[in-house]
Amino acid sequence: MARSLRKLVLAISVFGSLAENLAEISQLFQKVESSKPLTMLNAPEVAASPAANVGGDRDRSTCRGCDCYHRWMGQDYAGLTYCTEFTDANEATAGAPANRRCLVHDSHCEGSAEGRCGPNCPRYTTNGCECAKRWVQEGHEECHDSCCNPTGDLQTDSWCMVTDPACQGMSWGPCSPEPMKHPHKRVTAKGCKCSNGWSVKVGEELEYCHTFCCTPAGLGLEGEVCVVEDEGCEGMNIGRCTA
Repeated sequence: MARSLRKLVLAISVFGSLAENLAEISQLFQKVESSKPLTMLNAPEVAASPAANVGGDRDRSTCRGCDCYHRWMGQDYAGLTYCTEFTDANEATAGAPANRRCLVHDSHCEGSAEGRCGPNCPRYTTNGCECAKRWVQEGHEECHDSCCNPTGDLQTDSWCMVTDPACQGMSWGPCSPEPMKHPHKRVTAKGCKCSNGWSVKVGEELEYCHTFCCTPAGLGLEGEVCVVEDEGCEGMNIGRCTA
Protein backbone atom coordinates (compact mmCIF):
# COMPACT_ATOMS: atom_id res chain seq x y z
CA MET A 1 0.00 0.00 0.00
CA ALA A 2 2.79 2.41 0.96
CA ARG A 3 4.67 1.60 -2.25
CA SER A 4 1.55 2.24 -4.38
CA LEU A 5 1.01 5.55 -2.60
CA ARG A 6 4.62 6.60 -3.23
CA LYS A 7 4.21 5.75 -6.93
CA LEU A 8 1.04 7.84 -7.12
CA VAL A 9 2.70 10.81 -5.41
CA LEU A 10 5.71 10.48 -7.72
CA ALA A 11 3.48 10.34 -10.81
CA ILE A 12 1.56 13.43 -9.74
CA SER A 13 4.82 15.23 -8.99
CA VAL A 14 6.34 14.32 -12.36
CA PHE A 15 3.21 15.19 -14.35
CA GLY A 16 2.80 18.42 -12.40
CA SER A 17 6.35 19.50 -13.21
CA LEU A 18 5.92 18.61 -16.88
CA ALA A 19 2.51 20.18 -17.35
CA GLU A 20 3.92 23.56 -18.38
CA ASN A 21 6.07 21.89 -21.03
CA LEU A 22 3.57 20.11 -23.27
CA ALA A 23 6.31 18.56 -25.37
CA GLU A 24 7.30 16.42 -22.38
CA ILE A 25 3.86 14.81 -22.15
CA SER A 26 2.85 14.87 -25.83
CA GLN A 27 3.63 11.16 -26.20
CA LEU A 28 0.71 10.40 -23.89
CA PHE A 29 -1.79 11.86 -26.38
CA GLN A 30 -3.08 10.25 -29.56
CA LYS A 31 -5.97 10.47 -31.97
CA VAL A 32 -8.53 7.69 -31.68
CA GLU A 33 -10.83 6.08 -34.21
CA SER A 34 -14.14 7.79 -33.52
CA SER A 35 -16.31 6.58 -36.38
CA LYS A 36 -19.43 4.53 -35.70
CA PRO A 37 -21.54 2.54 -38.23
CA LEU A 38 -24.47 4.97 -38.10
CA THR A 39 -27.40 5.38 -40.48
CA MET A 40 -29.87 8.24 -40.52
CA LEU A 41 -33.51 7.13 -40.62
CA ASN A 42 -36.35 8.82 -42.47
CA ALA A 43 -38.62 10.82 -40.21
CA PRO A 44 -42.28 9.73 -40.18
CA GLU A 45 -44.88 12.13 -41.52
CA VAL A 46 -46.31 14.32 -38.79
CA ALA A 47 -49.18 16.74 -38.71
CA ALA A 48 -48.29 20.38 -39.16
CA SER A 49 -47.92 22.36 -35.96
CA PRO A 50 -50.46 25.13 -35.36
CA ALA A 51 -49.36 28.61 -36.33
CA ALA A 52 -50.30 30.08 -32.99
CA ASN A 53 -47.59 31.73 -30.91
CA VAL A 54 -45.77 29.50 -28.46
CA GLY A 55 -45.56 32.22 -25.83
CA GLY A 56 -43.15 32.83 -22.97
CA ASP A 57 -39.36 32.89 -23.31
CA ARG A 58 -39.42 30.34 -26.14
CA ASP A 59 -41.26 32.88 -28.26
CA ARG A 60 -38.49 35.44 -27.74
CA SER A 61 -35.42 33.34 -28.45
CA THR A 62 -34.30 30.80 -31.02
CA CYS A 63 -33.79 27.07 -30.57
CA ARG A 64 -30.14 27.86 -29.82
CA GLY A 65 -31.18 30.26 -27.06
CA CYS A 66 -30.23 33.42 -28.99
CA ASP A 67 -32.31 36.55 -28.28
CA CYS A 68 -34.75 37.71 -30.95
CA TYR A 69 -35.45 41.32 -31.89
CA HIS A 70 -38.81 42.51 -30.60
CA ARG A 71 -39.75 44.11 -33.91
CA TRP A 72 -38.06 43.39 -37.22
CA MET A 73 -38.60 43.24 -40.97
CA GLY A 74 -37.97 40.36 -43.33
CA GLN A 75 -37.82 40.15 -47.11
CA ASP A 76 -41.38 40.84 -48.35
CA TYR A 77 -42.54 41.07 -44.73
CA ALA A 78 -42.87 44.07 -42.41
CA GLY A 79 -43.92 44.62 -38.82
CA LEU A 80 -42.74 41.23 -37.56
CA THR A 81 -42.57 40.51 -33.81
CA TYR A 82 -40.15 38.10 -32.10
CA CYS A 83 -40.69 34.55 -33.46
CA THR A 84 -43.02 34.62 -36.45
CA GLU A 85 -44.74 31.80 -38.33
CA PHE A 86 -43.86 31.63 -42.03
CA THR A 87 -45.69 28.43 -42.98
CA ASP A 88 -48.42 29.42 -45.45
CA ALA A 89 -51.84 27.78 -45.68
CA ASN A 90 -50.86 25.49 -48.58
CA GLU A 91 -47.75 24.24 -46.74
CA ALA A 92 -49.74 23.65 -43.56
CA THR A 93 -52.39 21.71 -45.50
CA ALA A 94 -49.64 19.57 -47.05
CA GLY A 95 -48.37 18.71 -43.57
CA ALA A 96 -45.22 20.84 -43.64
CA PRO A 97 -43.63 21.38 -40.21
CA ALA A 98 -43.93 24.78 -38.59
CA ASN A 99 -41.48 27.34 -39.95
CA ARG A 100 -41.05 29.85 -37.14
CA ARG A 101 -38.04 32.12 -37.04
CA CYS A 102 -36.82 35.54 -35.98
CA LEU A 103 -34.08 38.10 -36.52
CA VAL A 104 -31.46 37.69 -33.80
CA HIS A 105 -29.45 40.29 -31.90
CA ASP A 106 -26.21 38.33 -32.13
CA SER A 107 -25.45 36.55 -35.41
CA HIS A 108 -22.38 34.93 -33.82
CA CYS A 109 -24.68 33.17 -31.38
CA GLU A 110 -26.95 31.83 -34.11
CA GLY A 111 -24.44 31.54 -36.95
CA SER A 112 -26.71 33.62 -39.19
CA ALA A 113 -28.91 36.72 -39.08
CA GLU A 114 -32.07 34.69 -38.55
CA GLY A 115 -32.70 31.67 -36.37
CA ARG A 116 -35.21 28.87 -36.04
CA CYS A 117 -37.75 29.06 -33.20
CA GLY A 118 -39.66 26.38 -31.32
CA PRO A 119 -41.65 24.33 -30.76
CA ASN A 120 -39.95 21.86 -33.13
CA CYS A 121 -36.38 22.44 -31.96
CA PRO A 122 -33.57 19.95 -32.60
CA ARG A 123 -31.13 18.68 -29.97
CA TYR A 124 -27.49 19.74 -30.16
CA THR A 125 -24.17 18.20 -29.23
CA THR A 126 -21.92 19.82 -26.64
CA ASN A 127 -20.12 21.41 -29.61
CA GLY A 128 -23.35 23.00 -30.86
CA CYS A 129 -23.86 20.71 -33.86
CA GLU A 130 -27.38 19.63 -34.77
CA CYS A 131 -28.43 16.08 -33.91
CA ALA A 132 -30.34 13.85 -36.31
CA LYS A 133 -33.84 13.10 -35.01
CA ARG A 134 -33.88 9.40 -35.94
CA TRP A 135 -30.86 7.17 -36.45
CA VAL A 136 -29.52 3.71 -35.77
CA GLN A 137 -26.16 2.17 -35.03
CA GLU A 138 -25.57 -1.15 -36.74
CA GLY A 139 -26.45 -4.04 -34.45
CA HIS A 140 -28.33 -1.90 -31.92
CA GLU A 141 -31.81 -0.51 -31.32
CA GLU A 142 -33.01 2.51 -33.26
CA CYS A 143 -32.98 5.95 -31.67
CA HIS A 144 -36.13 7.98 -32.37
CA ASP A 145 -35.51 10.92 -30.04
CA SER A 146 -32.16 12.38 -31.15
CA CYS A 147 -30.13 11.47 -28.06
CA CYS A 148 -29.70 7.89 -26.90
CA ASN A 149 -27.03 5.52 -25.64
CA PRO A 150 -27.72 2.28 -27.51
CA THR A 151 -24.27 0.85 -26.76
CA GLY A 152 -24.24 1.69 -23.05
CA ASP A 153 -21.17 3.87 -23.64
CA LEU A 154 -19.64 4.79 -20.28
CA GLN A 155 -17.84 7.84 -21.73
CA THR A 156 -21.07 9.83 -22.06
CA ASP A 157 -24.65 9.62 -20.81
CA SER A 158 -26.25 10.10 -24.21
CA TRP A 159 -25.05 10.93 -27.70
CA CYS A 160 -26.44 11.42 -31.17
CA MET A 161 -25.65 11.08 -34.84
CA VAL A 162 -25.05 14.57 -36.25
CA THR A 163 -26.58 15.94 -39.42
CA ASP A 164 -23.24 17.49 -40.45
CA PRO A 165 -20.09 15.47 -39.60
CA ALA A 166 -17.92 18.39 -40.74
CA CYS A 167 -19.37 20.45 -37.88
CA GLN A 168 -18.64 17.83 -35.22
CA GLY A 169 -15.39 16.53 -36.67
CA MET A 170 -16.89 13.04 -36.65
CA SER A 171 -20.27 11.39 -37.23
CA TRP A 172 -21.51 11.62 -33.62
CA GLY A 173 -21.12 13.63 -30.43
CA PRO A 174 -22.19 13.85 -26.78
CA CYS A 175 -25.58 15.54 -26.36
CA SER A 176 -25.99 18.82 -24.55
CA PRO A 177 -28.91 19.07 -22.09
CA GLU A 178 -29.25 22.77 -22.94
CA PRO A 179 -29.57 24.83 -26.15
CA MET A 180 -26.17 25.49 -27.67
CA LYS A 181 -24.82 28.49 -29.57
CA HIS A 182 -23.58 28.06 -33.12
CA PRO A 183 -20.29 26.14 -33.03
CA HIS A 184 -16.98 27.79 -33.72
CA LYS A 185 -13.79 26.04 -34.72
CA ARG A 186 -11.55 25.20 -31.79
CA VAL A 187 -7.94 26.14 -32.36
CA THR A 188 -4.78 26.36 -30.32
CA ALA A 189 -3.07 29.57 -29.21
CA LYS A 190 -0.94 29.22 -32.36
CA GLY A 191 -4.07 29.09 -34.53
CA CYS A 192 -3.78 25.37 -35.34
CA LYS A 193 -7.02 23.45 -35.83
CA CYS A 194 -7.92 20.95 -33.11
CA SER A 195 -9.06 17.47 -34.02
CA ASN A 196 -12.00 15.79 -32.33
CA GLY A 197 -11.74 12.34 -30.80
CA TRP A 198 -8.47 11.76 -28.93
CA SER A 199 -7.20 10.02 -25.84
CA VAL A 200 -4.52 10.57 -23.23
CA LYS A 201 -2.91 7.95 -21.01
CA VAL A 202 -2.84 8.90 -17.33
CA GLY A 203 -1.12 6.18 -15.35
CA GLU A 204 -2.72 2.94 -16.51
CA GLU A 205 -5.99 4.61 -17.55
CA LEU A 206 -7.07 6.17 -20.84
CA GLU A 207 -9.11 9.36 -20.79
CA TYR A 208 -11.08 10.29 -23.90
CA CYS A 209 -12.06 13.67 -25.31
CA HIS A 210 -14.88 14.07 -27.85
CA THR A 211 -15.29 17.84 -27.54
CA PHE A 212 -12.12 18.97 -29.35
CA CYS A 213 -10.61 20.55 -26.22
CA CYS A 214 -10.45 19.03 -22.73
CA THR A 215 -8.50 19.32 -19.49
CA PRO A 216 -7.35 15.78 -18.60
CA ALA A 217 -7.28 15.08 -14.87
CA GLY A 218 -4.07 14.02 -13.17
CA LEU A 219 -1.60 15.81 -15.44
CA GLY A 220 -1.39 19.11 -13.60
CA LEU A 221 -2.69 20.99 -16.63
CA GLU A 222 -4.34 24.37 -16.31
CA GLY A 223 -6.77 25.07 -19.12
CA GLU A 224 -7.83 22.99 -22.09
CA VAL A 225 -5.56 21.25 -24.58
CA CYS A 226 -6.20 19.36 -27.79
CA VAL A 227 -4.57 17.04 -30.27
CA VAL A 228 -4.02 19.04 -33.44
CA GLU A 229 -4.84 18.00 -36.99
CA ASP A 230 -1.52 19.26 -38.36
CA GLU A 231 1.54 18.64 -36.21
CA GLY A 232 3.60 20.80 -38.58
CA CYS A 233 1.44 23.79 -37.63
CA GLU A 234 1.83 23.35 -33.86
CA GLY A 235 5.33 21.86 -33.84
CA MET A 236 4.03 18.79 -31.96
CA ASN A 237 0.82 16.79 -31.72
CA ILE A 238 -0.86 18.82 -28.93
CA GLY A 239 -1.43 22.47 -28.09
CA ARG A 240 -3.21 24.76 -25.67
CA CYS A 241 -6.73 25.71 -26.74
CA THR A 242 -8.01 29.24 -27.03
CA ALA A 243 -11.39 30.13 -25.52
